Amino acid sequence: MEATSSVKEREHLYRLIVSQLRYDGYESAASNLARNFSAYPPCAPSSRLSHLVRLGNQMEGEASKPDHSDVLSHISGRGIMDLEFESDEKIMSPPAHRHELGYVTSHKGPVLCSNFSHDGRLVATGSADMSIRILDVDRMATKSTVGQQDPHPVIRTLYDHSDAILSLSFHPTVSVLASGSRDNFIKFFDYSKPSVKRAYRSVIEVAS
Repeated sequence: MEATSSVKEREHLYRLIVSQLRYDGYESAASNLARNFSAYPPCAPSSRLSHLVRLGNQMEGEASKPDHSDVLSHISGRGIMDLEFESDEKIMSPPAHRHELGYVTSHKGPVLCSNFSHDGRLVATGSADMSIRILDVDRMATKSTVGQQDPHPVIRTLYDHSDAILSLSFHPTVSVLASGSRDNFIKFFDYSKPSVKRAYRSVIEVAS
């Protein structure tokens, strides 16, 4: 049990390092480390590690301060600490960062759904603008890093619905993306062909 916990903690540390490297612009080093421990899902740029280090340094500084409890005990005149003493000072810790902005898609409407491919390399987004976009995750993470000029993350844009996209799912083994829409159609797209933007098959969902 302890060994499993240790492995998970170590993997979490590596993910923080990869995210920090990408945040600081060291994409090559980040990619090498991510490959070495098979990071999944991919690590987006984040400054959380530097934030945690800063908090740790502050805590170490506080711990190294001399203990004046004996002085306070002498002042109280009773040889013990006054447990009813309340300090007016309020300690405010900065909120922990749980979400990082990875990439803003070029949809013309709000994104209503998304889905990652089974290998984590692609992510599809469906929008109220009736379009579907497939993005390369590595390019998306790289483009959000300052100073990087990699190709555009959007590798496919698909159109074939007449209303908002509500659901997306990648096939586990072949290059097929299924989509569900408010237009009551389920459509299947072969995204292995760059020139194809329409579904090769459609199924209408009949309301019961």
